[in-house]
Amino acid sequence: MFKKICLIIAILMIPSLAFSAGWIRNIHTEWEYTAPEDLTITGFRLYQNGAKVCDFNGALITSGDCTVTLTKRTTNFTLTAVASDNTESPHSDIYPFLDWGPKAKINRIVNK
Repeated sequence: MFKKICLIIAILMIPSLAFSAGWIRNIHTEWEYTAPEDLTITGFRLYQNGAKVCDFNGALITSGDCTVTLTKRTTNFTLTAVASDNTESPHSDIYPFLDWGPKAKINRIVNK
C-alpha cells in the first residue's frame, strides 16, 4: 500500500507573540517521500502531538511553512502522505523538537 515516509523536519523557529496558552512559532518543514506506483498522492499532512496542524497540497512538494502553537518545551511532529481517496500513509517517525519557550523582549531602549 503506502511506502514508509521519511520525514526530515528542519524547523526554523521565528519568535512571535507569546500568550498564556502557549507560544506561536512559524515553522518550515522539509521531507522526502516516494509514492507507490499504484497510488496518487495529493498532499501531505503535518501532525503535532497527534493532532493535525497543517495540510500541504500537491504531490510533488517536499517542504512547507506552517504556524503552530507550542505549549511544552518538547513537541513531537509527524507527517503523513494523503492519497486521492483521502486515505493517509502511516505516520512518519516522530520528530521531537525542543524549544525553550517565549523569550524576553525589549520594550524600550533609553539612550543617555
